[in-house]
Amino acid sequence: MATYSPNYKPTKSQMALHSVDISPAIKTIVFWGGRKAVGKSAGGLGESFTFALKYPKAKCVIIGESLDNVKDSFLVKLPNLFPDSYKDENGESHVVYRYYEKSHSTYPSRCIVFENGSYITLQYCANIQDALAFQGKEYNLIVIDEVTRHEKLEIDLIESTLRASIQFDNKGNRYWIPTKMVLLGNPGGIGNDWVLKEYIEPCVSKWSPVPGRKIPLKTKDHEYWQRIPGREPIKVIQRFIQGGDNPFINSAYLASLVKLPDKYRKQYLDGDWGVISGKMFHVHEDQKISSSISYKMIKDMHPEIYVSIDWGYNPSYHSAHWHAVFPNKTVITFKEVYGQDMIFNDFVKEIALQSEFYEVIGTLLPHDMYRHGDQYRDDSGKVIGEMKSDVFNWYGLNPIGVASGTAGIVAERNSRIEASTKTRTTEGEPKFLISEDCPYLLEELDSAIFDEIKEGHVARGKLDHAIDDYGLFLTYYSDDISPIDAFQTEVEAKNLSKIEELIRKKDALKEEEASYTSTFYDDSDDFF
Repeated sequence: MATYSPNYKPTKSQMALHSVDISPAIKTIVFWGGRKAVGKSAGGLGESFTFALKYPKAKCVIIGESLDNVKDSFLVKLPNLFPDSYKDENGESHVVYRYYEKSHSTYPSRCIVFENGSYITLQYCANIQDALAFQGKEYNLIVIDEVTRHEKLEIDLIESTLRASIQFDNKGNRYWIPTKMVLLGNPGGIGNDWVLKEYIEPCVSKWSPVPGRKIPLKTKDHEYWQRIPGREPIKVIQRFIQGGDNPFINSAYLASLVKLPDKYRKQYLDGDWGVISGKMFHVHEDQKISSSISYKMIKDMHPEIYVSIDWGYNPSYHSAHWHAVFPNKTVITFKEVYGQDMIFNDFVKEIALQSEFYEVIGTLLPHDMYRHGDQYRDDSGKVIGEMKSDVFNWYGLNPIGVASGTAGIVAERNSRIEASTKTRTTEGEPKFLISEDCPYLLEELDSAIFDEIKEGHVARGKLDHAIDDYGLFLTYYSDDISPIDAFQTEVEAKNLSKIEELIRKKDALKEEEASYTSTFYDDSDDFF
């Protein structure tokens, strides 16, 4: 009797994905990828399909970053790799599954529904809100595509829907459906760091010896017992599969990968996890300080106070932070003004108001504060400057220009922020502390990821105004992180030339007054 035989013929690495032990008493997680062009989506689809056929009434889900992504990667391959029917030796057709775009009373939308009662649904998750929407759902098998493009919390929330379940066959016999989670992805993206730490490093027994590279050479299953409150511990199996050569990928596709910039070539062709990617800043818990302690230290020790600012455009964001520099060079960033609710003049007035109890040594300004062409007025309408820096000067905030605009400087400034998280005193304490009164700075630092195009920049879509002004301070002042002084020197030179010009004008005026006086008050004898 003829049986169903799909066109999907798994490769050696795909078989490693399918062969890991699973049972209702084991929590099984497999990360498969590292390289492109190894057949990850075909393997993920094959895992789902065989699981659904093996366990009647199984609930499986394949999750992509968007509906288009999950359909393009999996649904398009479905009819070719897994035809929906087959014919027996008598020529009679037998249906294996049907695909339904719309939901039904017994299965969700975008569903591959099998004759044995199992289904595979195609879903998406682009952010935390989407991950929260999975709550209340239950799956026996979860396949997540491009997992490195997700925050850890998103995956943890989705994983919480993974459940073994009891089902009954047509005769009323009970049977268990086990669980398995399959993660697919390449190096890079927002999840690069946490995926590497949680799912890859525990499974790698040998790395490439090339300095600066992080390419797995040998792997082994990572097995451990996870404690469950009030229950017996459960065995966890983690497997990492560095995808191998895929005979179904032609050389033309590989040739297109070879043309990519070095960063992407290392990630996609070599599976190199050492390329800088993912989370940008790693602020440690002991760098965070309470409001009461920071203000007590400032009151008792009278440190030097600096203010750093950033003014964003389109839309306008304002950000300012106050930094206390203590005699031992420890720094506490202790005050914050942040938001979109002020025009520029009010922003500067608020900084002056917040600074009235401190002797501010200088206010650090980015280069665009020194652009001419506008007029700024006080409340009475009097012109107080032609540059934004003039407004700070008017309010006695001692503006100091700091290099900030070019691509190289932005990347360098961000690298100094990350360097500050590693800088310690001789006693091992953090040298750069951030008060709980700066929640927006802490939030931006925690959520910042590397931009995939602009090296060293914060990814588009992530706020970085607090990051920018904090980096401005670190660029200007740190005994561990030397300043970039090229622009500062340029500004000082301009300021000096202005002062010299004023002096020349005053000298010329004095000479003119002296000449005028001598005409009418000549003290020579001939005058009388």
